[in-house]
Amino acid sequence: MTKKLIIILSCIFVFSTIGFLISYSLRGDAKVLHTINVDKEDKVRIDNIKDINIDIVSADLNIYLVDDDEVKVKYYGTSKCFLCSSSNSYNFDVNGDELKIETSTRSIGIFFYSRLNFDLYLPKQYNEKLFIKGVSSDIIINDMNLKEFEVKTVSGEINLKNITVDNELKLKTTSGDMELNSINANVFFDTISGDIEAEKIKGNFKGKSTSGDIELEIKSNQFEIDIKTISGEVDIDLQNDADFVFIVDTVSGDIDINFSYIVDSNKKHYKSGEVGEGINSVNIITVSGDVIINKLY
Repeated sequence: MTKKLIIILSCIFVFSTIGFLISYSLRGDAKVLHTINVDKEDKVRIDNIKDINIDIVSADLNIYLVDDDEVKVKYYGTSKCFLCSSSNSYNFDVNGDELKIETSTRSIGIFFYSRLNFDLYLPKQYNEKLFIKGVSSDIIINDMNLKEFEVKTVSGEINLKNITVDNELKLKTTSGDMELNSINANVFFDTISGDIEAEKIKGNFKGKSTSGDIELEIKSNQFEIDIKTISGEVDIDLQNDADFVFIVDTVSGDIDINFSYIVDSNKKHYKSGEVGEGINSVNIITVSGDVIINKLY
């Protein structure tokens, strides 16, 4: 009896939903098969702006540096859907020295394809603060020098290259890979799910990951590495002449230190010691996953 009731209620829900979508499609701009095109743009002078906040949903963000004194945005792309209606817009607001850019997406129906892009054209001379929040958005940024930089995503990849930050570079993701290349900053990361590939890092590298492999290459002789993971391999490459003390603690996983070091502790799942003069530090704690510390050739 209970099974039959569940089936009946499920059927009622499905047919009610379909009926609602059909009735909705008969009014407004909704259609049975709908192609939605977005093509909008705006601009503002950069003169007094010292803080740029971007809040973006369901669109990939690209930032381009230009020889100009204006910030320009272009929001474009296509969505295809069934029995749907959608409104895609953005707010472009200047308040004092802050520029706030926020996308607004309202939609209903069944979307089977969506490719929206949000391009930001930023004057090369801008070197102040940049804060980005993304939902279902890939974020790609190259060649920037900033005082403060922070990226938070719920779902989507982060790709940063040739970035210098005076203070800490803060990266937080719920789901999505990170790819970092040629970063001159102290990096702090916080991830739930996703791999991290970080090459040519000059600075500290600290943070925690729930699930995902971490590949790290440090290209300087001054660093602090502090990594905590639940699941995933940690693979670190350091300069051949690096000096550091290390502690590696795992619940389950092999530890491989490819440096000559003074042994403090040398157990299967816990190793500590000192390489060279021990000026820098490497601390890694994992629950499951191998840990490898290599020389960078």
